[in-house]
Amino acid sequence: MNRIAVLMPVFNEEQVINRSLTSVVNQSVRPDIVLIGDNESADATVALARGILEKTRVDYEVIRVKRYPELGNLNINNVLYYLTRHLSKSPRSLDYVAVIEADVVLERRYFEKLTKVFENNGKLYIADGVLKPLGLPRDAFPLTRINVNLYSYNRVSNNPITGHLEETR
Repeated sequence: MNRIAVLMPVFNEEQVINRSLTSVVNQSVRPDIVLIGDNESADATVALARGILEKTRVDYEVIRVKRYPELGNLNINNVLYYLTRHLSKSPRSLDYVAVIEADVVLERRYFEKLTKVFENNGKLYIADGVLKPLGLPRDAFPLTRINVNLYSYNRVSNNPITGHLEETR
């Protein structure tokens, strides 16, 4: 059985968080843990997220990450850095890590379909709207070294060497 972690950066998402999180926890292959990276939301985002997640059997954590106004939209990179760092220190053994933005609603079989694609082709290691085979750009998006613009993509990543998330030094 596949073990999946979901990383969700949030900032003032009270209008969309219910639909997004409900779609995550109602997957046919449910995640083992959901990490919410709250970038100092000033609305009810965190309370709504906790309300949804407390009703499920999915483990979750809400991690508050300092917001830097001068970074603007790039704050998402900082939030994802802290979420991946937090996850890499966890004793959990994971097969996949999905980065899902709070305004995305997943179809019910999203994780099921993607994990089957990965299992059927050992050369695939990342999905971000399109599947990228190893070698097409090498190291196209290392989840633990967040340094690129991340907008509008869903990702499921499996470390091609070890099969789990590792912190890059």
